[in-house]
Amino acid sequence: VPLLVGTLLATVVAALPSSAGALAGPSRAEVPAIAPAARPAALPSDSTQVRIAMTEEDTRDTIVASSGGVSVPGFPVVPAVLVRPIGGGSWFVFTGTGCAGPTWHLAGAVSSPPTVGPAPPGSLLTLCEPSTSPTLQGTISVLYNSNGQARTVNTIPLEEYVADVVPAESPSSWGTLGGPGPQNEPWGFQELEAQAVAVRSYVLANPGGYGGYADTCDLFCQSYRGTRYQTPASVAAAQDTAGQVMVLATGWIATTEYSSSTGGWTSSAAEGSPFTPVPDTGDGVSGNPHHDWSATVPLSDVSAHWGCGTAPGVSISGRNGYGTWGGRVTRLTITGTCT
Repeated sequence: VPLLVGTLLATVVAALPSSAGALAGPSRAEVPAIAPAARPAALPSDSTQVRIAMTEEDTRDTIVASSGGVSVPGFPVVPAVLVRPIGGGSWFVFTGTGCAGPTWHLAGAVSSPPTVGPAPPGSLLTLCEPSTSPTLQGTISVLYNSNGQARTVNTIPLEEYVADVVPAESPSSWGTLGGPGPQNEPWGFQELEAQAVAVRSYVLANPGGYGGYADTCDLFCQSYRGTRYQTPASVAAAQDTAGQVMVLATGWIATTEYSSSTGGWTSSAAEGSPFTPVPDTGDGVSGNPHHDWSATVPLSDVSAHWGCGTAPGVSISGRNGYGTWGGRVTRLTITGTCT
């Protein structure tokens, strides 16, 4: 996690019917920024909950099942429910015998966001999807965002979220690398703990920062696929760092962005990072296809978007100052004559 090792004045502190549509998550450009800048936030306690927008459900009905049954306030416990938005702040609730139905029975309509929980409490829920159906802790709610669009939100305890995300971002096998280290674990376990602090800090830096109705999202914010990747090692990393976040000198929780490949330098203020950029010497390893890469854009395509008949000239007029050739490009200048 390159952003956790730098010269920034920061400290880690102890803290407190049929489904609609096909699988199609939004493009990154359509996803609201989690936090353009960190802001003051309460440090976590054991009761802290995280709300995750399950973006793959944006275009279809929400179907939830559980081996012990599911419950929706006002309805009896059943093996599975299907929640269908009908607009105007209302939803239909259908019941069935499993993810596939096979026949859905209308149980009624509700005018407040329905929340599906497991019966008995503490059991896992299955969020039924056409391809892979993740198993989730906590509850699943269906609501409308500020634009009146139906959204599905999974609410779970903070440390459960951390234990689920850590192995989705850093393979748990990394925790077995190296010789004996602290806590009677291999030295590689320190990476999982660093990832846990980054995950926790990132989601707590801007509560409600995802559209106001969620704190984060499942695929385009941090990688969250329920309990699919959770391992004893990731649970231990969450437990051993429980309540720890990275805090800026201002006292704000840091927006600890991280990446699998930096190109050789971590991000600077020009890319919106709150951290001082530092070299990432581990990025240029053999087999990393993202360290060096290229893309070709025909000049005719630039001309077409530019809206002028003659081919424009394109030159680099700004870089961030870090790395080969002066660092990442921050500005391009297009010159030419429009006739």
